[in-house]
Amino acid sequence: CINKTYNLKDINFTNNSSCLMNTLNKDFHLNVQHHVDLKNQFTKEDTLFSLFVNDENLDLEPVKIPEICGTCGSKLQNDGTRLFCPNPKCSKRALHQIEKWVSVLDIRDFGSTLIKNLFDVKDIQSISDIYKLTEETLTKHFLNEESIEKDKISLGAKKVLQAIEKSRNVTLGKFIAGFDIEGIGETMVEKLIEAGFSSLDSLLNASETDFENVYMFAKITAKTLFNGLKDNKEEMENLVKNQIITIESAEIENPKLAGLSFCFTGELYTMKRAEAEKKVKALGGTTKSSVVKGLSYLVTNDTTSGSAKNVKAQSLGIPVINEEEFLKML
Repeated sequence: CINKTYNLKDINFTNNSSCLMNTLNKDFHLNVQHHVDLKNQFTKEDTLFSLFVNDENLDLEPVKIPEICGTCGSKLQNDGTRLFCPNPKCSKRALHQIEKWVSVLDIRDFGSTLIKNLFDVKDIQSISDIYKLTEETLTKHFLNEESIEKDKISLGAKKVLQAIEKSRNVTLGKFIAGFDIEGIGETMVEKLIEAGFSSLDSLLNASETDFENVYMFAKITAKTLFNGLKDNKEEMENLVKNQIITIESAEIENPKLAGLSFCFTGELYTMKRAEAEKKVKALGGTTKSSVVKGLSYLVTNDTTSGSAKNVKAQSLGIPVINEEEFLKML
């Protein structure tokens, strides 16, 4: 059974239903074997209606929502927006977390196929295991037995190992985002850092209520983060305490721009926007993608233009400065 909602404003509607039916016939590829039934009568003033298309020749059954995880057998949970396995030890969740870590830290040449192969033979079962991989172990996944017996060297294995080594120093944002906690990416971690949670310990020791008070964190997100940190605490501490991973300090040595926010628009002469935003954050400031109330400065090399951002900044009383003035603040 196909159920689709149509907006009559998008259809060439007339007092009769011929134009409407032509549209439906084209959309659903209806033929004489199909039966079309409009759920409700509609008039020219109606805007929406639902269409049900039944094929009498098909033996259709209602879709049954899964109740049990097909991987670990745990009972699935439905929070209203997603159906998920709550078991942190579920192997499918473990695999997805490893893939997420590799993606967030941008470990080059470590593709999903290689990750899956390593996982299936239990060469890796956790993030920590990535950093235990050896050239010998990886070579088995790049060369066949004949090549291995001839002591051939795998350049692919060497490249993956080199990429893994380069991923040992990470920001707190990447570290937390790499653990695949629902809805918690680098941007959300930045909000936590700005709110004072600038170390792993401060995050692990925080409560749900602490997170609820952070900008952009509501009750559900705070609970998800709290539970995610609790589930992954042992692995996180293992990585840091055993110096497998070093988290770069989020403390600002020279917070001269603390409390100030900047929005960049237009072309900069001396650097790219991303670099300018990085400089602001390194000095304790924050950046915005749009002009909003509370913004400290709009930075543009065309301060007199009639662009939407300039006009809005002026209406809100936000100072509009050029690149030279911005550089003097650094």
